Amino acid sequence: MSLLIKGKLDSNLEKELLDRQHSLREDYKWIAKSRKLRTKYYGKFVLVKDKEVVYSEKSVYTLIRKLNKEGKNISDFAVHYVRERPACLLL
Repeated sequence: MSLLIKGKLDSNLEKELLDRQHSLREDYKWIAKSRKLRTKYYGKFVLVKDKEVVYSEKSVYTLIRKLNKEGKNISDFAVHYVRERPACLLL
């Protein structure tokens, strides 16, 4: 089925993409506020979905291999490397 119908996205696909974007935005907000991440997952990459850590590994390559093995796509998760404290940029 074509994604474009007369120059517009199919309405079902558009809704699915907007829902996914909203879900990822909420997950990244949760990551920014979560203190649990810093204590429990320090020094690891975490994949978050629906405000829950689904996977965590020290190596992003290990995470990708794990996802590929399970047939999952990394773009369905919020990806974050957990530092002791949030990065601070000096401008």
